[in-house]
Amino acid sequence: MRKPGIFGITAAVFAFLFFAGCDLFNNKPEIYLEETMDAEIAWANAPYVAVLVDEGGLGTASPRGTLDTAVKLGYSFLLNYVPKSEYPFRGWQAKLEGSAGLLAYRTSDGEESGADTVKFVPLNAAGTEVEIFVYVKPEGRITIGPLGADNPELSLRVDEGGTGTASPRGLVSGVRLDFPFQVSFLPNADYDFYGWQVRR
Repeated sequence: MRKPGIFGITAAVFAFLFFAGCDLFNNKPEIYLEETMDAEIAWANAPYVAVLVDEGGLGTASPRGTLDTAVKLGYSFLLNYVPKSEYPFRGWQAKLEGSAGLLAYRTSDGEESGADTVKFVPLNAAGTEVEIFVYVKPEGRITIGPLGADNPELSLRVDEGGTGTASPRGLVSGVRLDFPFQVSFLPNADYDFYGWQVRR
């Protein structure tokens, strides 16, 4: 087999340089650099949004607390949440601090409202890891947390009425509205258990 001469090697090198040069010219690296600089300037000029992450005692979020210098208007930030076992995760909510109504929410089954103000993008199947975009800059702080974080706590009295033994029993406080509450009951031998009742 005949070895390539100097002419063949030189032609191959020139062909490589020609096509590599065409590729660099077509990709226009100066445009990429300009777009990157524009994006960095836009991010730097975007105002901060005052955000408070509040789990409401339902679990642990990371990051948590005040994020006033971490969230930029129109740009995303990440939030991770680990719910307590007694409080099943239902989704995310955003509201103005001190306000009763919600700005936005997204349930764990995908129902959402107010995505033009605060948008929640789940990053895992459970929805506990989320990317959040804030599109409004209100006068006050936006509070973000799991759905139900601001539900009131109730006090209940568990009364067996002499028909058996319940656990817990008596006055039970700290029951979160709209979340499960577990009670076990062992009826007396002479009592047929038919079910539960609630009285006000």
